[in-house]
Amino acid sequence: MSELPVYEYLPGGWPPHGEQSWEHGALAAEMAAKFTAFRRMLKRKGPLNAYPGSPDQARVGGHNVAMTLGYVLARAMRDAPHLRVLDWGGSLGHTALLAGALYPDLKIDLTVKEVAAICDFGRMATHGVRYETDDAACFAREYDLAMASGSLHCVEDWRSILAQLARVAKPWLYITRLPVTHDAPSYVLIQRPPGSPISYPCWVLNRDEFLDAAAATGVVLEREFVVDLAADAQGAPAPALINGFLLRAPN
Repeated sequence: MSELPVYEYLPGGWPPHGEQSWEHGALAAEMAAKFTAFRRMLKRKGPLNAYPGSPDQARVGGHNVAMTLGYVLARAMRDAPHLRVLDWGGSLGHTALLAGALYPDLKIDLTVKEVAAICDFGRMATHGVRYETDDAACFAREYDLAMASGSLHCVEDWRSILAQLARVAKPWLYITRLPVTHDAPSYVLIQRPPGSPISYPCWVLNRDEFLDAAAATGVVLEREFVVDLAADAQGAPAPALINGFLLRAPN
């Protein structure tokens, strides 16, 4: 029996009940198992060239994630040397560890919004990080930097989350590891990470549609990044790039 493809195009759009697999306890356990390897990578003096979810696989995209975060933190530190950061969909708190590897003297007050199973592991794995399972709780505060890395495209109503992130970003908003296309309307894929027990729907957003939605919240684009190439899905309307966007709320 052949394996299902890692990415599958869904011509019918977002499926019903598409996000339940994020609550799968095995996903949190899988993340926790890889977390130690991610810590080891950060302690080495070599390139920071792996994604948090694949710490033993060297990838240019992983390096780009680390270096663009370094740029974003440098911009934010000019305004606030002690950073309050929200990482929406921030897994086990990888951002705090990566920030520490890039800037050992940086003081960062990190809030991670995640599902309950991941938060439970995160509280054991990463000290000094606040974990929230409730959007209302994490969006009740303001942050020097609000970010979503590899997570915004995994929710059906991404516009609502984007608007809430923009509202609490004072002033910096960073959306990265976002699949975008220049050549077609937004479309939906099913993603099945190899070796993982879960699958989930995700958007490939039309770049202009995303930027128009961001502009409607009042933020302006400061810098765009190319993070990585996205895997092609058979039958998809157009190829995708993995991009990042640093945006800023007006003073």
